[in-house]
Amino acid sequence: MAKKMRIVPRFNKAQRIAHWTIVAAFFTLLITGLILYIPWTSTWTSWKIFGWSWERLLHRVAAVVFLLAPLYYLLAEPHGLWDLVYDSFFSWDEDDIRWLPHFIPYVLGRPGHLPPQGRINAGEKLHHATIIIFYFLIAGSGLVMWLGAPIIHQAAYHDLALAMVLTHDISMFVMAVLTFGHMYFAFVYGALPGMVDGYVTEIYAAMEHPKWLAKLREERKVVEIGAEEFAKQCSGWKKILGACWWDL
Repeated sequence: MAKKMRIVPRFNKAQRIAHWTIVAAFFTLLITGLILYIPWTSTWTSWKIFGWSWERLLHRVAAVVFLLAPLYYLLAEPHGLWDLVYDSFFSWDEDDIRWLPHFIPYVLGRPGHLPPQGRINAGEKLHHATIIIFYFLIAGSGLVMWLGAPIIHQAAYHDLALAMVLTHDISMFVMAVLTFGHMYFAFVYGALPGMVDGYVTEIYAAMEHPKWLAKLREERKVVEIGAEEFAKQCSGWKKILGACWWDL
């Protein structure tokens, strides 16, 4: 292990809290939704809380958290949320377009000779934009099925109810695929530390986001950390999950 390691700030506290809150809510929704969706799991649903089956109650609690997490981010850091939306949809440049043909090698863990990228690379922009779209599809269809249940369950609104169910289920499937893909890239390219401690290695930033790293260097935000501090940070569950800093 090198005696010194250079790291750069990637995500602040508000971003990390919002991220992990949405992650927890999403997986709770996914698991309880599968229990509701798969017939043979009905034997698991006999336990009631205030007259509700536990998985339906937990699904609704997670839904409220899922809806409120972006609101927390908006209140904690309004510019950060706007930057995320802007970067995902409106900040595409020539280097981003040139990055796209490299997607398959990137998926296979061979990221050599990538066009220089900013704070969010082209793949992340596509991912974030799709997540945002399907977030609203999940939230909107879920709210209609929940709050509008007395109306859409009437025979006259059968088609609307069916459309909401299909929208909700398909959107959750797409979101699940995107989430597991996101997890894959986080482990393959060593991005997880950014969402744990808020820092990534300078080597990672140089490979994935060189234009962003150049700006951080100009602002003197690159931090040098010693071997003792590295050993202190990279231990226990962080080491097992790969959630600490390392030289790629």
